[in-house]
Amino acid sequence: MNKAEEELNLKLAKWVGLREPHIQGELIIFSDTINNKEWNNLYVDIFTESLDSCFYYLIKKLEEKDTDLRIEFQGNTVTLFGKMADTHKLSYTTIGSGSTKAMALCNAVESIIDER
Repeated sequence: MNKAEEELNLKLAKWVGLREPHIQGELIIFSDTINNKEWNNLYVDIFTESLDSCFYYLIKKLEEKDTDLRIEFQGNTVTLFGKMADTHKLSYTTIGSGSTKAMALCNAVESIIDER
């Protein structure tokens, strides 16, 4: 993973609310409090390499604010269509591309973050 990918993964990790994230190999390591107990060294696969991580964390976070989120893949390009919950109007269409589908989705989500 290059420096730009590492920075993107950390940016996305902070955006979804992972506490104290850092990259270790192919994982994002973070801390959390669960049932009033502190847990360290929790991990998730890096977003730019894992569609599962992207959908569990990134898309879940987008769905907190958006309704009718639609995702279309064509090869390693993704288009996100979303409506803000408060307006119910199409509020964005974002296209991301990358070397993998996961990277494309990360790039698309990053552009939404940057626009907000």
